Amino acid sequence: MTERFLYTNRFRLAGLLTVALAAAACAPSIDVTTERSDQIGSAANAPVIPPASEIEWSSCEAFGIPESVVVETDGWECATLTAPMDPFDSSADDTVDLALTRHAATGDRRGSLLINPGGPGGSGVEFAWGIRSAFPIEILRAFDIVSWDPRGVANSVPAISCGDNPDISDDFLMEACADATGPLAAHLAAPYSASDMEAIRVALGELRLDYLGYSYGATLGAAYAAQYPDTVGRFVLDGATDPLIGSADGYFEDGFPYYAADGIPGAIRRFSELCDASDRCVPGADSEAVLDELVARIGALPTDDFAGSPDVVDDDAYAELIASSMSYSGDWELLATGVADASEGDASALASLISTDAAISSDALDEPAEPFEIANIVIYCADFRHVVDDWSYCDSIPVNEEMLAPVEAVEVATTILVIGTEFDPLTPGQHAPVFAEALESAVDIVWNGVGHTAFPAPTDCINDAVVRQLLDGVQPVDGLECPFLDQAGRDPSNEELGDILFGHGDVESERLLVSVFEFGMGLDADSAQCAAGRVNQLGDQTISHVVLAVTSTAADAAIGEALAAC
Repeated sequence: MTERFLYTNRFRLAGLLTVALAAAACAPSIDVTTERSDQIGSAANAPVIPPASEIEWSSCEAFGIPESVVVETDGWECATLTAPMDPFDSSADDTVDLALTRHAATGDRRGSLLINPGGPGGSGVEFAWGIRSAFPIEILRAFDIVSWDPRGVANSVPAISCGDNPDISDDFLMEACADATGPLAAHLAAPYSASDMEAIRVALGELRLDYLGYSYGATLGAAYAAQYPDTVGRFVLDGATDPLIGSADGYFEDGFPYYAADGIPGAIRRFSELCDASDRCVPGADSEAVLDELVARIGALPTDDFAGSPDVVDDDAYAELIASSMSYSGDWELLATGVADASEGDASALASLISTDAAISSDALDEPAEPFEIANIVIYCADFRHVVDDWSYCDSIPVNEEMLAPVEAVEVATTILVIGTEFDPLTPGQHAPVFAEALESAVDIVWNGVGHTAFPAPTDCINDAVVRQLLDGVQPVDGLECPFLDQAGRDPSNEELGDILFGHGDVESERLLVSVFEFGMGLDADSAQCAAGRVNQLGDQTISHVVLAVTSTAADAAIGEALAAC
């Protein structure tokens, strides 16, 4: 059985887990009044972070990261930074050790750019290692790229824990998490992470903080701006959340955060529009009807056996897989193949996708949860329990009743740039202008794209806006709409976009195939590259079957011929 390592985008499930948690809340309706002037999280009460000793950068092997991963971190240094566990209580002695990573600027250095992947619960260290190479060269020349594992997450100490073999479906899980995490459990909400960002700025010796935050990382950016407006440098917040995120007012609709309840169906409609328009999308015309029709009969379809996936793909797992796949457009061709196969009577490709995304399978909830899943839910409880009366699931996580307020107006030296993606299922593009308006010292731009967050995008409209913001402090016109991609000064048609999104044979699919042959089948790097190159010239459905390790005549023949030739 081929095992797929590198394919999964491990951060794209964050919103689905939090949406599932919100759905269990039964959509309370309460009144919350927030007065920011005397709250924790406000500039008036922002803790003053004393100067830190110089950060001692060294090899990233100090984190105990597996050698196979460290090989991919050439040029990166790592360190730990000690920060107060409760910066709002000067008499408290407990501390946290934050894991940091840095890659030096390659040209004339302007300073440090702190980046965060969101989640919450995502490792900023691993995220930085993966995304830096995609940044425009102007940013790499000018900035040390710096990131951190937020408190409680990944390599930071102490870590959020729920004991041995935690089960997400356990009603008493949060009680176990609170006990195992200890004092840190009461100090996980966004304002605490904002103070950690200030500690990092001070330790780096930067006069102002330049920052790029994605999704929940945009929320952290807003929290930092509220607490430390005088040291806000050049901020880019990509994937704006609900600006009322700290208030129950307007936040829930039928048990879901309203943005997710609206964003996921919108992304599915866009998926169907582009699939219908493209000859390369396997389900063909009227794909939305195919998606809907499968809900009624998916549980009766046979599958191959995949580790971490259910024996039967039930309608809940199927629906959540579709919602999850909307977050990452790189999944669209694989999902389209799975849907097409299922419509012909075989759910194996869908089961394979679920084995990769085991966290969203109802059966997989019986398996021990991954650290990212646990951190995501615990931090979500810490941030939002205080605005929802009947989230009994979160009762055991200590919270400050006046901790996180809605995004508020800030006065900063450089206007903040807020980016939205029109068909983002988790943070829909319509949030960007509202988020920017709430900040006041901000402008927004929206990318006419798909998936969760935008930058870097396949259009200079987005990329140039980010580069000018970070290097020059110059913003685009407020409300600018950017095309999906650059194409001779015109917007591409749905057919052209569909061919791009649903067609294999490009660099991305070859990368996936290399991982299949090298890590799944044990080929050396050169042989894996050779085999991947041969398979990547075949039809889209065959490529999907090879990537997903689905048994089919075409896939088996393709693998056999590639192995024989390479």
